[in-house]
Amino acid sequence: MGNWTGRIVSVLAVLFLLIYAGYQAYRYTYTPYRTETAYEYTVSDTFQTKGIIIRDEVLVEGVCNGALSYCVEEGEKVKKGTEIIRYYDNENQARDAAHAEILEQEIELLKDIQAPGASRYANNEPLSGQIDEQIGKLVDLSSVNSAVGINDIRSSLLENISKRQLSVREEDNFDHRIALLEEEKQLLQNNSFENESLYSPARGYFSRYSDGCEGEFSSAKMFDMSADELFSAIEREYPLNHNMPGKIMTDHVWYFAMVVSDEDGERFRPGR
Repeated sequence: MGNWTGRIVSVLAVLFLLIYAGYQAYRYTYTPYRTETAYEYTVSDTFQTKGIIIRDEVLVEGVCNGALSYCVEEGEKVKKGTEIIRYYDNENQARDAAHAEILEQEIELLKDIQAPGASRYANNEPLSGQIDEQIGKLVDLSSVNSAVGINDIRSSLLENISKRQLSVREEDNFDHRIALLEEEKQLLQNNSFENESLYSPARGYFSRYSDGCEGEFSSAKMFDMSADELFSAIEREYPLNHNMPGKIMTDHVWYFAMVVSDEDGERFRPGR
């Protein structure tokens, strides 16, 4: 009697395990949702239009008479109150003042290089590589008739050449060179430069180009413009305003505004 009871219990246990395994397999393979095979592809679409770039800008206030000299480069980021423009009595004074400033930068650079504790290179291969790279940049700028960033490249090139001269013992120090530069700078400064300065009215990016529309268009006003007003703005010419010394772009975000038909406008709806 006991053997039969044990056999029955064993059979029931096996049946339970088989039913449970079958149920789990059914749950794993069965889905109540209908499925389809999906394929990934990209659709591209274009159309031609005309528009206008709108950005937030602030004019540099103030007009001075004389020769103009910029203290910052085109597109350079500036803080509010940064000196950005100087005016001199004539071109000669402006040129001499700019030259004196370059000489001062070179003097400070040479002093830093030969100062006690400054880096010394036992292996000049990295310096040679950097010198070649900077010369290549100068060649590239020359090939496109551009001077953007040339002052920074010149300073880096001078620094690396001077460091290399020390590393290969071509020079023990630059005292003689510094003395000559100091003398040349003093001769230039004897002209007693008289200048007026203009300062940045806001934080942003400086540009010398002004079209006189800095107060007319902005990101806030853009959304209140009608289609006719926007179309008129697109068709206008924007010549350089020589009476304005420059402006500050207060943000790096630019907006592109255009007039499109209702049909084309539907293509710009979210999800389309």
